[in-house]
Amino acid sequence: GQAQKKRRWAAAPAAAGACAAGLAEWVGRAVPIPGAWYKLPRMDLPRCRAAALATSSAVYVIGGEVTDRVASASAEVLEAGGGSGTTAGWRKLPPMALARTACGAVAIGGSLLVFGGFSYGRRGLQANHRTVERLELETEEWSAEVAMPKICGPCSAVAILRV
Repeated sequence: GQAQKKRRWAAAPAAAGACAAGLAEWVGRAVPIPGAWYKLPRMDLPRCRAAALATSSAVYVIGGEVTDRVASASAEVLEAGGGSGTTAGWRKLPPMALARTACGAVAIGGSLLVFGGFSYGRRGLQANHRTVERLELETEEWSAEVAMPKICGPCSAVAILRV
């Protein structure tokens, strides 16, 4: 018999420049059938390195990089349509106080919390952040939270185990 070929991960070639593969304009939805993806409506603002999260009724995309070395404070939501499984399209939310890319985000209680990440300053210098912003989903208002004890980013991830 022929030995089964083992599956393994292989490194992809490094891409030049930020978001070299292009800015994401769409979000896909996976279904429990292997290999099945469906395109959802295009986002209003194409971006990469954004925080993305889902609640039981919506998908949120927050911050990210809109061009090479330009971070965004924008946020968008794609809400499910009245139990039909359809969506109406992306809706802009108020922007965060701080433009950030490669940040982490989590939904908890009736809020979204956005953590860390970085932005670009003069001459393209990177500024890392330890700040936290909260979006109240009912009022769609942002507020500052207590900063993290250390800088977190780029590509930060956050899990809240117990509140």
